[in-house]
Amino acid sequence: MIPGQQGQYRIPPELELHPPRPVRRRRGTLAIPMVVGRLVAIFLLAFEFWLICEIVLTIAIVNHGESHPGQIQKTWSTPSGGAHYARFTYEAGGRIHSGSRTISSEQYQQFFASPATQPALPIDVRVMPIGGFYFKQMYLPGEWLWGPVWRVLEVMAEDAFVAWILIYLTWILPRRQKRLCRDGTPISGRIVKLRTLSNKATSYQVDYQFDHPRLGVQTERMLIQPKRWKPAEVGEPVTVLCYPNRKWPTMIYEYGDFECL
Repeated sequence: MIPGQQGQYRIPPELELHPPRPVRRRRGTLAIPMVVGRLVAIFLLAFEFWLICEIVLTIAIVNHGESHPGQIQKTWSTPSGGAHYARFTYEAGGRIHSGSRTISSEQYQQFFASPATQPALPIDVRVMPIGGFYFKQMYLPGEWLWGPVWRVLEVMAEDAFVAWILIYLTWILPRRQKRLCRDGTPISGRIVKLRTLSNKATSYQVDYQFDHPRLGVQTERMLIQPKRWKPAEVGEPVTVLCYPNRKWPTMIYEYGDFECL
């Protein structure tokens, strides 16, 4: 038994129904950040698919593309100087083609610090025609052929990391809450601590304690919306939903995004 737990607290009657219980989302819980997060996650997943296609195409160009000499036509930088670009031309199929790519700060300083070095700079353009279109990769002197593949893989890793966080927060956590409402075992508990964590955005958390059927007294933490965090109080009795045969996941029913009918 949790010390100080109020014996008069009653489990909400809708949770006394035998699982699976009918569940619905609480009003006002599908907030704008949740919707925006899901849309951004979908966009990042689509971008991830596009990057996979680009890797496959780049591998094909490296392995099967024809090498053509090219010439740098222009270089420029963003106003902040954080990104640099180069425009180039090359001849393939009896025609002059053009393209552009980003270049690193080191390459910019090495090859383009002096305008006099640009016209004579030898570049290699790997070209592979597909369906009348010329797909290409431009290489500066000394560049590794597989460098573009690794650059795309780095972008994919960063994109996948952000996408996973958004998917976890906007899809996986809500789905876990919904399943707990439907199938979880209700147990009386109490709030033991209120937390706010400030980084780029402030997050609101509640620490709660309950007597797990198999593991005994447990203390867990739950992320909740600000409007629900403000009226919460330390010592407040709550209903905790859990699975008797598992330690995680758990949640406070009263502060969740779903409710039983």
